[in-house]
Amino acid sequence: MDGAWFDESLGVGAGSPWGAGEETDYLLRAIERGHSIYYDPSLAVWHRGRSGPCSPEVSAKARQYGMGIGRVLRKHRDPLHSVAYHLARPFGGALLYTARGQTEKARYHWSIFSGRLNGWLARPERAAGKAASQSVSEAEAGLP
Repeated sequence: MDGAWFDESLGVGAGSPWGAGEETDYLLRAIERGHSIYYDPSLAVWHRGRSGPCSPEVSAKARQYGMGIGRVLRKHRDPLHSVAYHLARPFGGALLYTARGQTEKARYHWSIFSGRLNGWLARPERAAGKAASQSVSEAEAGLP
């Protein structure tokens, strides 16, 4: 896409709390600039840890990924019904697995939920480094 770059404050290697969302952000900006995106069902992406044991390390990674998605939702001013949907799915998963007594899976889904919520609550004008960490800490301070 001419003149467009990945937002370097997003993604695993960004050194920020926003551990994902760089590809979603890029595609949303392409659409905003009038470009078309095509779906190819023959392509798939597999993320390590999603089908395996839900260790504390996997849950921590899920939270960081959630932070990135929450950040992208805020950055692109997604409507509240979309934000609610992105929060309800992992929240529902956390409730379901808690009810089933599967605490590791419940923790994993709660990590996604809390990451998305905190990523969305953090002020978007503070995108990277210490400022982003401070903004995330401020957002988390207001949560139970």
